[in-house]
Amino acid sequence: PVEQQAELVADRQGRTLTLSNRGNVNLYLWDGKQCNGAQDCQKLNDKRVYPGTTVKLDLPRDLPVEFQVAQGSKSEAKSIP
Repeated sequence: PVEQQAELVADRQGRTLTLSNRGNVNLYLWDGKQCNGAQDCQKLNDKRVYPGTTVKLDLPRDLPVEFQVAQGSKSEAKSIP
């Protein structure tokens, strides 16, 4: 696309996290984790979310989720309560 747009929409229902990409570029979610304190973290699998698609993740804990979200060469931290 001439103008790249990233739009990640997250919806959480208990331990199910639904991620939708409403943009026009793929997004790569990496370094995902759920932490209960600095030393007690559960790693989550990396995911790629293509434009117009939705993925569901079954979470191991009832804790906030943290991911690094990459779009091309840019990356930012995203926290989902």
